[in-house]
Amino acid sequence: MPRRLPYWQRFFPGTTAWRISYRRRDAVEGVNGALKGAFVNIGQKFCKVFGLVKIKVLLAFTLAAYNLETIRSFRARKAVVEDEAKKPRPRKKRRKQTWPDLVAVHPATGPGPPPG
Repeated sequence: MPRRLPYWQRFFPGTTAWRISYRRRDAVEGVNGALKGAFVNIGQKFCKVFGLVKIKVLLAFTLAAYNLETIRSFRARKAVVEDEAKKPRPRKKRRKQTWPDLVAVHPATGPGPPPG
């Protein structure tokens, strides 16, 4: 029934709790996508020749290798960020004018006072 639909959802879409929960799902879907294409293609037809135990063992090694690759990639990105943080930043040039110099109205500019 449509009136009971809100009770079936764990979190209401758009709330903070929903975003936190969805972030976990997003990470899992990313791993599934990598295992089905980018990292290794586990959807090949040759898996049908193996038994269930052999497929589970091969999948365990594949997941371990994927985790190691993810850790290596994270450490490499972190090292790049740390190297950039260690580089000295060029010092900004100091302003040579003061605030009154920047906003001063010179008497020679603009219209003269109204005749009185």
